[in-house]
Amino acid sequence: MPETRIDSMSVPHKSSTAGIMLKVPGVLQAGLGLILLCSFGFGQVLMVGETHIQRYLGLQQWERYNPAWLLCESATDFVRYAIESGHVEGEFKRPFDPAEINDVHFTTSGAKRVGSRRLFRGSFTYRKQLLAGKMWAQNSQPYIGIPFLLADSSTGGFDLNGLHWHLDYTGMLLEEKLYWGLTLFYSVSQQYKTVFPRPKIDHRDIHVAAGLGSILDSRHPVGLTVGYFDYQEKILTTPYSLEQGKTPVFYKIRGLDNPLVFLGKTSEERLTSLRGWTVDLDLVYKPSYWFSTELKGGTEYASAQLVDGGGYPVQQGTWSSKRYYFDAGVRLSTKALAIKTVLVGEITPQNALHPDLDVKIYQSRRKCLHGGFEFMSQSASRWQLHSRIIGGSQSYIRTDFYNGILEYFPGSFLEVSAGSQCTLSQRLSGKIIIGGACFLPGQTVIYSERTDFYYNTIISRESSYYRTKKLIWWLEGIVDWNVTQNRKLVIESRFSIILPGKTNDSETERTNLHLSIALERIYDR
Repeated sequence: MPETRIDSMSVPHKSSTAGIMLKVPGVLQAGLGLILLCSFGFGQVLMVGETHIQRYLGLQQWERYNPAWLLCESATDFVRYAIESGHVEGEFKRPFDPAEINDVHFTTSGAKRVGSRRLFRGSFTYRKQLLAGKMWAQNSQPYIGIPFLLADSSTGGFDLNGLHWHLDYTGMLLEEKLYWGLTLFYSVSQQYKTVFPRPKIDHRDIHVAAGLGSILDSRHPVGLTVGYFDYQEKILTTPYSLEQGKTPVFYKIRGLDNPLVFLGKTSEERLTSLRGWTVDLDLVYKPSYWFSTELKGGTEYASAQLVDGGGYPVQQGTWSSKRYYFDAGVRLSTKALAIKTVLVGEITPQNALHPDLDVKIYQSRRKCLHGGFEFMSQSASRWQLHSRIIGGSQSYIRTDFYNGILEYFPGSFLEVSAGSQCTLSQRLSGKIIIGGACFLPGQTVIYSERTDFYYNTIISRESSYYRTKKLIWWLEGIVDWNVTQNRKLVIESRFSIILPGKTNDSETERTNLHLSIALERIYDR
């Protein structure tokens, strides 16, 4: 791939499915392919439209939404039981990505309307996750941008057990004019490494948000959501009593190279406290049946404090991240066809300070801009077709000021997908989507003044992944069966595969398989 590499100081560089939630959240539907594409296809440099819960906790089923609109979209009471299973494996990955991921969720959820002006909705989930072949890093999410990682010298698996509670409340302030809502997410989990030195990782995560929605008239809803999150991750390795004569080696990573190395330590403790807030705006403008526009935008601010040691805490650095994004769509509709244009943009600057010197030692910036078209048939027949073509560009630049390292990874991509939704009978319907995409890296720039073993072992492999051409194919299917008048069975499956553009190793790939089965009971009012 094209690359520019400079090994001197001669080149200067700067130091510097939610949505509107009324009937159909169109911007989200158009962006789901982008989320899948960027999360699995482009190395998670940037996931367009992802939430902070997706980003920091890895819970991909979470969607952006304003809780104020839940009363408008939930016309009935229901109880739902679901099991979701996901499996990811393959060697085409970054160094700290696990070689294999097995994730299972058991969820009970439901909604209850109280009169015509209030709605309660909630869910309870048990999560079981098994990771295999995760190299070194003990942090649960090593690629979220925090450059301060804790690692040991072993490669092995992790076993996680967790519980999630999610509660929503929405109410009507003015009859069909003004709504408000609250949402609460609370999660606890424990994660154990299955090989020596067997660190234990405890998580405690809280997210709260309040939303306000106003329908200026029957065609112009506007909403505002403000959220706060507080995530804690505690990594603890206890004294090991000389298990089989082994000696642990700990790495305290700061930036892109020269980690602190501790030989023969018997225990280590680190607490990461990640806090932040979000502000989101959503609006729809629909002056006529055939024309409508949707816009959703927001900002996020997050900061992390890292402390080692229990009784005698030692600061390990601070990190901050900002995020700005927008989703915009214009829809033109006739009785037979709907055409929608989509434009999505996002920028995320991040900075980190040294724990002792109070100077900036690391900086990164992620940018993306994607746009395209979606076509949907709206005929009254049992078969409805839709297709989508989306393209765009993105870039990732990171700078380690202490070690004199700069890396810049630009790229562009094109995605094409097509699908069909059919009604086989009054009780049975289905949907199938097939798609493909290609990521083309641009002119990569790598500037390095001094590097050591960590850069040569880890960062160089990660850099090679980012500047590799990638091909991704996926197939998705949904079956919706009304077993009885009030009971429904929904089966969803999705398979994707990522391939490098050129490789001599036919086994180098990354596959993802997801399956969910849900049984829903609907209560007539």
